[in-house]
Amino acid sequence: MPTLELAEVVVTSAQRRQKEHGYRPDVDGLRAIAIISVVGFHAGIRAFHGGFVGVDIFFVISGYLIGGIVYRETTSKTFTFAKFYRRRAKRILPAFFTVLLVCYVIALLVLSPAELRQFSGTALAAIFSASNVQLWLTTGYFTNGAQFNPLLMTWSLAVEEQFYILFPIAMLAAVSLKRHLVAHIVAICSMLSFLLSVWGVSYHPTMAFFLLPTRAWEIGAGVLLAISVYERRSSDRASGNRATHVLGALGAALIIYSILVCRSTQFPGVAALLPVVGTLLLIGQRNSFVGRALSARPAVFVGKLSYSWYLWHWPMLSFARIVSDRPLALGVTLSIAGLSFFAAIASFYLVEQPLRRSSTHARPMLIRYATLLLIISTIPLFLLVKKGLPHRRAQLAEMEEQGRNVTNDVCLAAYGKTSPRLTRECISLANDRHIVALIGDSHAGTLAETLRSLAVKSGYDFDEIGKSSCPPLHNVTSYMPNHPGHDRECAEFNLKTLNYICSNPRIELVIIAGYWSAPFSQREENFGYVLASGNHMGVSRYVPLPPHHTGVSYDASRENFQYGLEGEVEQLRAAGKRIILIKDAPEFDFNPVRYEIARFIPMRLNVGKIISSASGVVLQKASGRAPAYDDHEQRAIIDAIGARYSDLNIYDLKKNLCEDGECTFLSHGSLLYIDPNHLSRTGAEKALANLDLNGIDKEQESLALKSSTVSNARQATGPSAGRTNTGPL
Repeated sequence: MPTLELAEVVVTSAQRRQKEHGYRPDVDGLRAIAIISVVGFHAGIRAFHGGFVGVDIFFVISGYLIGGIVYRETTSKTFTFAKFYRRRAKRILPAFFTVLLVCYVIALLVLSPAELRQFSGTALAAIFSASNVQLWLTTGYFTNGAQFNPLLMTWSLAVEEQFYILFPIAMLAAVSLKRHLVAHIVAICSMLSFLLSVWGVSYHPTMAFFLLPTRAWEIGAGVLLAISVYERRSSDRASGNRATHVLGALGAALIIYSILVCRSTQFPGVAALLPVVGTLLLIGQRNSFVGRALSARPAVFVGKLSYSWYLWHWPMLSFARIVSDRPLALGVTLSIAGLSFFAAIASFYLVEQPLRRSSTHARPMLIRYATLLLIISTIPLFLLVKKGLPHRRAQLAEMEEQGRNVTNDVCLAAYGKTSPRLTRECISLANDRHIVALIGDSHAGTLAETLRSLAVKSGYDFDEIGKSSCPPLHNVTSYMPNHPGHDRECAEFNLKTLNYICSNPRIELVIIAGYWSAPFSQREENFGYVLASGNHMGVSRYVPLPPHHTGVSYDASRENFQYGLEGEVEQLRAAGKRIILIKDAPEFDFNPVRYEIARFIPMRLNVGKIISSASGVVLQKASGRAPAYDDHEQRAIIDAIGARYSDLNIYDLKKNLCEDGECTFLSHGSLLYIDPNHLSRTGAEKALANLDLNGIDKEQESLALKSSTVSNARQATGPSAGRTNTGPL
């Protein structure tokens, strides 16, 4: 009798565990929430500020389902690598290969040589589950924006696949030692990953966003839940239990709050706890009323399509943005997202489902997939070796090469750097001539080669000192919410640069240039000029603004700009330097390069007209001229500073580029820009055509302008010194 009772207990336990880890319709419903939030965010729905947290939800679900399978099979000694990777290959590769092949065709039809090189690099990395590493290594200031990378979405697949290469090995080793310690080991590793992500968000945000070590804790959290449920340390409460419903509602609230409020600059640090904990609560409370709602057929249907939809929606949106030279309207992006859903349905039923039902044994199946993988990888490898097939469009390739000469500026300190590049390539090491020094950000960098030539012709040596997104201001820094800690980096960099310039007696002339209007044109995203904390000469470090800083008001940002630029001029004048202050080049609301590329690629031009309805705009820009961004307020501030200092020379880059309200972006078949606001080498030469470093005189301003601006300059200088880094936008 006791033996029979024991057998019944064992059977009951086995049945319970089978039921516990069987198909979960509510998890598919949770997938639906995740994919809808991701697609909505990528389509540009403003309410979905944090729609990207759908990826975090996917990570937790993956850890719970796949990590849980690995744990159960390793502890029951039924795990084999062949069986595990057979399942992974059947789940991941058919849809991925289908999307990739379609992207190859589209890329060959609509991409320029440079774009095709970039696409091929990401494609090759994606095939070998390394696109997250490739994106981390190649993401820089001048890199095409994320929205123009059709395979950007593969970074999250790479994170998962890297995890599931390492996790089974670690699990087998842990189980073979002490099974009861496995959960503790996973918890410790997850905690270390979480702490690394918190640190990385503040100091290396790109690394923290893309790489496995800072993302593993999210998958690990799902694994811990699976282990806990399997080992009976927690289980679903009975249906109707009040605590079950409360916890389910709390999980839903955390996820909804994350989708509607969170910002990508905070991830995957502390803020990622909200969607991660919310997902854990919902998975753990399957019998709550929220769990039942997630089990509804429409939600389950969308959830089953989530992987295919995730693969299809981003390339379709990205290619659409590439063929249009201006941002897409919300109606267009939503239409494309809808089309991608139907593509996902076709992919799911015609590709995924038939191949997932395959009964082929593990070894031959894995060999076939590996062979196919190698064959598919030859296409991007060939395109990389051939440098994007420039011979197909030689004139276009030559135009893009000019842009590369500007973007490959070794003297431009990258994000994360706080010291100027004082190397032979950037700094004159001779001792026999005076020096012209150029200081500024990437806009200054676009002028460097032309100014270097002018300096040499005028008998000077030349120094270039610059940092990305860091205008040369004194005691004022640039706050960028998408680059946490940049305000601190920029403040330190500008202080070190100013000290170097002022202490070098060979530097006679300093040219100040910058993208002055950047914070104002992006003020809706909380960009702005803020006072540097502890802003006194001699202070070597600055306290960064808090991660959740809401920026400054437009008026405060403008006053801080004037205060900082005037302070920079005063410091240089006090050191006995001659100064040329550059008024920036015009900025367009479209991309001149993508507009010009479309003229060489008929398919791209025609599709772009349909998507953006820009036929009238195309006719307007056919002359190579177009209206530019209104930056008169920033230019007026520079005029005010110029009116205050009679020995300050001001040079206006618009003088040779604009006339009658329109500015030139194309001249005699040559592009003057490499994007909407950075000049090309040809553009810099045209803009600086009247600059004489020896005999330059300040632009002649009317006496009326001087009298009206001097008082404004003095009034703005005083109050600015007392401003704080607070205030709503």
